[in-house]
Amino acid sequence: MLCDIGLPDMDGDAVARALRADEELRRSTLVAPTGYAQPDDATMARSAGFDAHLAKPVSMEALEQVLAGVPRTTAASRCMNQGPCLGNASRGLASRRSSRA
Repeated sequence: MLCDIGLPDMDGDAVARALRADEELRRSTLVAPTGYAQPDDATMARSAGFDAHLAKPVSMEALEQVLAGVPRTTAASRCMNQGPCLGNASRGLASRRSSRA
C-alpha cells in the first residue's frame, strides 16, 4: 500500500495514465525524473503519458528547458504573479485557523 493509507501501489507510469484519464488533469504537464536512462525507458515514459523523461540527477538546465516549453495558463500566470499558489488549500487553512480562535 502507498504510504499505508489505503491507496494501491502505483508506479509513475500508472500515475501518468491515471492523470491522462482524468478530464480535468489530462492537460497537465508530466515530467518523469527517473533513474532509468535507457532509450527504451524514455519511450515507455512517453507511452505512459509523460511529456518529458529526465534521468537523475536532473540538472537545473534540463528542468528549465522542459519548463520553458510549458504554456502558461491563466491560473499558473496568476500564481507566478501573486506568489505561492495554494488555491482552495489556502482558503481551507484560513477557515481552520479562524475556527480555532
